[in-house]
This record gives sequence, structure tokens and C-alpha cells, in this order.
Amino acid sequence: MNGHARRPVILRLLETSGAATLAQMATAAQCSVATARREVVRLARDGLVERCHGGAVLRTTAEQGAGSIHPAGFGWDAERAAGLAAADLVADGDTIIVGAGPAGEALARQLYTRSDLVVVTNSLAVARLLAVTSADVIVTAGVQQGGPQELTGAVARRSLDHLHVRRAFVGGDGFSTDRGLSHHSASSADITQAMTGAAREVVVLLGHSHIGIDARFVSTHPSSVTALVTDEMSAVEGPSLSRPWGASLSSPGQKSESSRRRSEIARTN
Repeated sequence: MNGHARRPVILRLLETSGAATLAQMATAAQCSVATARREVVRLARDGLVERCHGGAVLRTTAEQGAGSIHPAGFGWDAERAAGLAAADLVADGDTIIVGAGPAGEALARQLYTRSDLVVVTNSLAVARLLAVTSADVIVTAGVQQGGPQELTGAVARRSLDHLHVRRAFVGGDGFSTDRGLSHHSASSADITQAMTGAAREVVVLLGHSHIGIDARFVSTHPSSVTALVTDEMSAVEGPSLSRPWGASLSSPGQKSESSRRRSEIARTN
């Protein structure tokens, strides 16, 4: 089977399942895993699929257009890098919270290979991305206002009252060791506070430009933050960070070398 024949087979597989591993694509297209990887690179270059760790997901029309509120090239690449690296902190059988934003969406894209996963989210975008996976997705109640696909408000907060998960992965607009995780929006701070309160461990996902920044509304005190995942090591040395950072948060599996290059994971003292 040549490349012209293989690519439609791979696309049909992705259209059926939404996501697939390289091994699954190789079996369907009757080729080696290395050949399947090259075909995925070509399909990604054409904008038809998005590469993920060990496979690919189908890019839908909605995802390329109105369904995505964080298009590439608008300053969100750093947050995405943090989200990609954080996938190494999610194990099979986990129950986790994933917050709204580009980092949360990037994390969600990496979770299709996990089994027995339960994800709680207030993000419509994250829920949509996980809909093609085997994960059980619990979407909070709440109100969506304006453009962000984020559910907030008193009802959203109450829907988290009786939940308890291992880890919450959340983002924001700033982080410092003086004030912790902060937000420009009061509603975002309120729902993030509820999400972090429902988790045993809190992992903050931020691009380096947000480190050392104090936004108006605080959601999470620094003493409640288990780990900070960012795209650059220099980010944890900003002027507002008065304490040393650098101890790694234990992950369920071995971190890949590419993930190490993308991000540093630091634990609070």
C-alpha cells in the first residue's frame, strides 16, 4: 500500500475513533510504525490531524474554527507547552480536575491513551476534546459568559462541593510566592479556588511570562500549590519568587526527554 492509499485509511480510522496510536494506524494501513509516523507528519502538515504523544487526533472543523478559543500564534504556545509536559503526571486510573484555558486543552489532547480515567472539568473545550477518548468526563454546572468556554458561578462551585480528586491541573493569569495563583477575572478565581479545594494535590500550569505576576483576584495560596509546570526554567527565578524552586513532583511514569526540554516541574517548599 503506497502513501496515497495509506493516508485515507489513517484518516478513516481517526474519523471513526477520534484518536489512534501509531501502532493502531500501522495495523490499519498495513505498514510499519515508522511509516505511520511519517504519514501522520504529512497529515499534520496539511492541517488534517494533530500529533500527540504516541499517536494523533483528528482536527475537526469546529476545532479549527470557532471551537478553538486559543489559536496558535497568539501568545499561548508557552501555556500549551506546560500542558503537554503535565500529561506525564496523569496515570491510568486517575481521577483529576482539568481547568479551562490553553494549558488545560493541551493536557486534554494527551490523555486519549490513558485507561480508566475520570476527568472533572469546567471547560467546554476540554470536555469536547475528551469526548473522543475512553475517559469518563464530568462537566461542572455553571454559566458561560462571553467568549471563553469556561463554566463559572455559584452553581459551578456547588457542583464541586462533594468531589475529591488526586490532582487538579489549573492555570491563571499570574503566580508569585507572595500571593500564589491569581486571575484577572473574579469568576475565574472563584471556580479555580473550588477546583483546587477539591484536590489533594494542585498543579499550576503557566507560561513563563506569567511567573512573578500578581493579577487582581487570588484563587490559590502558594502553600496550597504542590507543583508549578512552566515552559522555561528561567521562569522559576523571577524577582517575585522569594523561595527556591526545583524539586521534581513524582510522576506515574518516566518523563520523556522531549517533555523535560519543554518544561520544568517545581515543588513548593
